[in-house]
Amino acid sequence: MTTIAYKAGVLASDSKISGANGGHWANVAKIKKIDNYLLGYCGDVDLGYHFMSKFDPKFLVGKAAIKWDFGVKSGDFEAIVVDPFRRIFRISERLLITPVLSHGFIAIGSGEPVAMGAMFAGASAIAAVKACKVLDAGTGGKIRHVKLGK
Repeated sequence: MTTIAYKAGVLASDSKISGANGGHWANVAKIKKIDNYLLGYCGDVDLGYHFMSKFDPKFLVGKAAIKWDFGVKSGDFEAIVVDPFRRIFRISERLLITPVLSHGFIAIGSGEPVAMGAMFAGASAIAAVKACKVLDAGTGGKIRHVKLGK
């Protein structure tokens, strides 16, 4: 699948796409910075690119989960959004946006357990994704990152 990790103003990801046979197809950008919002997705690449092209911060409101209709049905997709105030939001495969109460870090994707453990132990988001490249078969390719701020 993939690994997306966020900690201390940095969102990091791998870039591996796997086929049905588990082969590594390509290096793809799964994270993006839009107007000082950090976005990252895992799962279906088409849904991920559609999500990033339709992102609108007005959906990040309140303290409860809301359904976001960005023109697609739910599917194999999950995302993270970090706003300029470092608030973290998780978007589920059913397109529910939920504010995350965390320790200032979060991970999604097949490498989530490894990345969360690494960041809990003090690793950066980038180092957590590097650990996943070694320990998670779904994580690979070039590691990319984006930062909050200028």
